[in-house]
Amino acid sequence: PTHIILSPGPKHPKDSEICLEIIEADLNVPILGICLGHQAIAYKFGASIKTLKTPVHGKSSKISVINEGDIFKNLPSNFEVMRYHSLYVDNLPNELEILAKSDVIMAIKHKTKQIYGIQFHPESFFTQYGKKIIENFINLNQISKNKEKNVENFAPFMKKLQVGYPLDSSDYEIICKAINNIA
Repeated sequence: PTHIILSPGPKHPKDSEICLEIIEADLNVPILGICLGHQAIAYKFGASIKTLKTPVHGKSSKISVINEGDIFKNLPSNFEVMRYHSLYVDNLPNELEILAKSDVIMAIKHKTKQIYGIQFHPESFFTQYGKKIIENFINLNQISKNKEKNVENFAPFMKKLQVGYPLDSSDYEIICKAINNIA
């Protein structure tokens, strides 16, 4: 697979067998956990899962984006999302960081892997920018592939320099274009 979405479900994250197995498998592809998937990611890395005093089913909330990360790229810092959950993530371990909050943690990211979790439902008509969030997630692997391809493009120039040949203006032009694509 090029991407994995861990979808919502009615279980406690500790009982979400396949979700936990996928996270543990470390497949080196971007993972997006939605609702239960978000909770499973947090649980697998050691966060606490707690029960809300009042379940939030079919309610919208305003979230505040704290860290744009990759999935909230080019989105406003506050927008409405649709929620359906009775559990929430708390006490994140060091390898996870908060991307967005409302009254609870609404989005997380692993600090060194392309693993993301969102408590809300981007597929809901009532979530503003839901389509853009999914689009940003889908673009993650493509960005990574472009970076790898561009880094590979440097190899001939490095070989040239290693054997003592100078680079010419056309070499620099290609290198500048590659660097521009990486940034």
